[in-house]
Amino acid sequence: LVANVHKIVTDCTSEYFQRYRKSVYCTPKSYLGFIDLYRDIYAEKLESIHLLADKINGGLKKLQQAGEDVRMMKIELGQKEIKLQEASK
Repeated sequence: LVANVHKIVTDCTSEYFQRYRKSVYCTPKSYLGFIDLYRDIYAEKLESIHLLADKINGGLKKLQQAGEDVRMMKIELGQKEIKLQEASK
């Protein structure tokens, strides 16, 4: 991927020269700079994805806990309904 982008940039430099008569060079240093920039952006995106995944997982845990709480409340409600029916007799 990175080598492909480097090749495209190199090809574009000749087009740029033909159009504007200014030379632009794509040196190994600029290639390494591009790789460093790519790594930085990749690290930032990966961190943001991890943050979003943590938020989603936290929400799922809360939903699971809420489901468990509802299940427990249904059991308690059933027991209290039995007591209520006995008390109303």
